[in-house]
Amino acid sequence: MHTSTDNNITPDGDVTLIIGEEDAQFKVHSLVLKTASKVFAAMLSPQFGEGRSLVENGSAKITMPEDDAAAMEIILNVLHLQNNAPAVRDNHDPSMIVRIAVAADKYDCKVAMEFAVKGWLRSLPCITTDAHQLFDLLKATYWFEDEECFRRTSLGLMVHYGGSYFDLLPPECSGFDQDILLGMIRKTRNPPCP
Repeated sequence: MHTSTDNNITPDGDVTLIIGEEDAQFKVHSLVLKTASKVFAAMLSPQFGEGRSLVENGSAKITMPEDDAAAMEIILNVLHLQNNAPAVRDNHDPSMIVRIAVAADKYDCKVAMEFAVKGWLRSLPCITTDAHQLFDLLKATYWFEDEECFRRTSLGLMVHYGGSYFDLLPPECSGFDQDILLGMIRKTRNPPCP
């Protein structure tokens, strides 16, 4: 997915987010951000420079160089109900859904993103047999607490992967990746009743 460097999600927005190494700019509404995300609510409060700028100038800029511009573009479009935007309508592979999940968790907007993500998860074509894609999908289903997709994906991983699950962990293994594996192991030991 190509992220534009200048994208007015809402032309009359009062906040400009400058995201990622490519400095992609997204114009958005502060009220939407504050309603969807406790992190943005705090950031745009008068205690912080961005919030003071919003009060004094009627607009603010927030630089987020370490964030994933493509994932944030999708999140911002969903939060602003721009569901016809190409970034939202694109078919998202499991790795993109995980990137969205990471960003949604960071900015505490998982609840606001839940229905969109569950829709993407459930509309994915037939489950892949690629173990790494299955593991990405497993992470997303775990993060967004989609029990049905988690069950189906963990079963697919067990059927299609013969190696050690720990081999699927990336070299810079996070606690989250370990939590996913432990969650899968717990669920397979105590499967839900049909």
